[in-house]
Amino acid sequence: MHQTIKNYYNKSNTIIRFIGVGIINTTIGISLIFLLLNVFGFSYWISTFIGNGIGAIISYILNRNFTFNSNVNNKKGLFYSYLSY
Repeated sequence: MHQTIKNYYNKSNTIIRFIGVGIINTTIGISLIFLLLNVFGFSYWISTFIGNGIGAIISYILNRNFTFNSNVNNKKGLFYSYLSY
């Protein structure tokens, strides 16, 4: 049983890491939106913009370094990311 659980978190299991990064990204983004909206009194649109923006940055960094172990230059990676949209 312990070995099975360990295999799910193994560095070679990309889908589990990708899902984990998505959960972390969503949790941070929603928490930030909640804090900015309810604690600091920012407007809904500003809170959402900042929360989603920071969530996207965190997602990019975690997926680049943890999920896919990419060695691509940040400028080149961001350039191709924007081209894909």
